[in-house]
Amino acid sequence: MPVAAQHAHAVAGNLLSGGSPHRPDDKGVPSVVFAIPPLARVGLSEDEAREQTGDLRVKCELTFNWFTAKYRGESCAGFKTLVDGTNYRSLGVHLMGPGAEDVINLFALATQNDVPATRLKQVVLAFPTPATTSG
Repeated sequence: MPVAAQHAHAVAGNLLSGGSPHRPDDKGVPSVVFAIPPLARVGLSEDEAREQTGDLRVKCELTFNWFTAKYRGESCAGFKTLVDGTNYRSLGVHLMGPGAEDVINLFALATQNDVPATRLKQVVLAFPTPATTSG
């Protein structure tokens, strides 16, 4: 469901009911800048994540040499993941490059459902897709 629709349901619920207020759940809502290359984000920025945990695990890599970027002629691609080192929950994911606008939805699902990064690494994905091809 798009964010605007979720917020509209909350507003309608608040207008039509006299009970407890309806509030949309914005946890793990991804955002995308539809540019060339696309930019996508879910969760916290690195600064926000550092404020939240004392054990932040940051992985950042340029991926312009991965197959999904090379075959599209994309010279600018990369990612950054922010994981709480205590419970391995994803705090933030930032993507740039081909397929970022789609791949971010996988991380949004994981963030919304508190799926630990250790569990995400175990998931067997369809291959080859932009989410799974590298090198």
